[in-house]
Amino acid sequence: MLRTVAVWNRSPYVVVPMIIVSLGQWALLFHGIVTIRSEWSDVAKTCVVQTVAPVEMQAIYMYSEFSAIVFIFILHSLGVRTKALKTYVESSNGD
Repeated sequence: MLRTVAVWNRSPYVVVPMIIVSLGQWALLFHGIVTIRSEWSDVAKTCVVQTVAPVEMQAIYMYSEFSAIVFIFILHSLGVRTKALKTYVESSNGD
């Protein structure tokens, strides 16, 4: 997320929505720490989830797509800058 903020030159149109989505993601993750119950299973030799709300897990999954949104923002910004740079180079070579 910090890289995206830097690439977009701290544009509030990008930074504010990213902060809101990020806070929502962290809130869900912390809520999951409190509400999801798991126990050690000697049969499976690992921790096994005992109780979890399906809606909560869907929300956590949807917020995990936040990384994809950040990646798309970076690609878009870099693509716009690359086009502008190509145009500038082409116009300065024509002198």
